[in-house]
Amino acid sequence: MLMRLFCTALLSIMFTACNAGVSNQLVNIERLKNDFEQHVAGYYDDYKISEIKSKSDNKKAFLEKVMGKQLLADAKNLNYKEIQVQELSKKEVSHLGIAELIYTSDELAKNAYLKYEKKGYFSNTKILTRYVMVNNQNINVVFYSETSLDEVIKTFLENKRGQ
Repeated sequence: MLMRLFCTALLSIMFTACNAGVSNQLVNIERLKNDFEQHVAGYYDDYKISEIKSKSDNKKAFLEKVMGKQLLADAKNLNYKEIQVQELSKKEVSHLGIAELIYTSDELAKNAYLKYEKKGYFSNTKILTRYVMVNNQNINVVFYSETSLDEVIKTFLENKRGQ
């Protein structure tokens, strides 16, 4: 019995270690989405948040178009979320996109960050889309919105810029 418990615990630890890279990436993007949800909750009593999913959405091609290929050239992985929020008493819907770029080194991430973080708006878009970039070691996160004048989105982006 004791041997079975030991083997079960060992297998669990090995499984967790093997999957740590994938799950850590997913946990980080989910945490960023949750940060936004908590921010929204401070503004609205009744609201709806939904995630936009599209099989045809190619976020890498989109980011290369609006920010330049160099930003993604050294990134080894890209995770993203597209989120809409709506106060239930209003018709307007606000948008927030989160793109997490993971690099092989802190230096590569920092170099990309220094090149792009001050620009502030995507180029080659039909809608003026503001973005804020944040660097944390080997990860750059791009928060962007087509509705950046909305007070909830505006304050969220400003808070992120200050980090």
